[in-house]
Amino acid sequence: MATACAVSKDEDPFMFGDEVTGDDGTAGTTMNVTSADDDSASMTGQSTDPTDTASDTGAVGLCGPGAQCVTAPPEGWFGPVAIHLGEVGGTPPDCAAGYPEKGLSLLAGYADPEPASCDCECVLQNANSCTAYAYDMDASCAQYQTYIPINMACQPAAIDGGAYFYTYAMGQPFCQGMVTENIPEPQWEAQLTTCKADGVGGECGDDSICTPIVPEGFEDTLCIYMEGEQDCPAGDFTEQFVHHSGVVDDRDCTYCGCGPAPATNCTGTLNVFSSADCSGDPIANCSTNACTSGITGGQSVSVDYGESVGCPVMTPPAVEGSIAPTGAFTYCCTP
Repeated sequence: MATACAVSKDEDPFMFGDEVTGDDGTAGTTMNVTSADDDSASMTGQSTDPTDTASDTGAVGLCGPGAQCVTAPPEGWFGPVAIHLGEVGGTPPDCAAGYPEKGLSLLAGYADPEPASCDCECVLQNANSCTAYAYDMDASCAQYQTYIPINMACQPAAIDGGAYFYTYAMGQPFCQGMVTENIPEPQWEAQLTTCKADGVGGECGDDSICTPIVPEGFEDTLCIYMEGEQDCPAGDFTEQFVHHSGVVDDRDCTYCGCGPAPATNCTGTLNVFSSADCSGDPIANCSTNACTSGITGGQSVSVDYGESVGCPVMTPPAVEGSIAPTGAFTYCCTP
């Protein structure tokens, strides 16, 4: 027959060290629980049925409405805590009555990212610049009337009679390696948020305690936890999960080595146009370091040096380093 119980003090039976007295005068005293540094319970104990009520466990098993009976966390374990699994970077629910204090925030379900890759392009820096002049010559190319430095893609220049195209290289080129990194971000399935109880309830069986039921919006389970990767202890908390605080990531690309810079080829063609903006077809094409006669009505010039030679990649970059989860915590939860 079930025994009705009365609390011997006007205190919440969830508080530490309460004494519970039955109608028959038999006293039962709750455990004195040592509070961990995160205010969660830590003690040694064995499993009891979390569905125990006053009808099947007597006065010691009474938890009352809004509570449940679970195995007390063994030594070194903390909890119980309520947990929420949500989208990484999302907003978790606020901690609620029974579990008002925010606990650890971790990441769940690590997966290795796609392989990293590195690429390289060798770019010509401070390359030889080609300096060019167009000389307006007489019809016989015997003497020039004036000369025009060519420093624009389309240079205004009055050419009437002949044109002499003079060009030369200046500067010392070198090749610089430009590395392109493709290092994928780590992938996580969920963000773990935990909420801690504001105290530990009284005993409800051998090495078992009363604890509030899980608030709405949280996973339908209670968990205890310990730092590192651990086996779950005996008792009610049998479902093991390992969560992490982040990753250690030292992936990078190695040096990109380039070959010698090519010499700049300033051999090209001076194009003479009758328009002022180098539009239309040229009326004359003049070779490098030579005079072209028979030109009349030239208004603008442009230079075509042809395609420049690029820098060769001699030592392609490679991926070095690795990525791995770090800051492991083992959570053991009720089924």
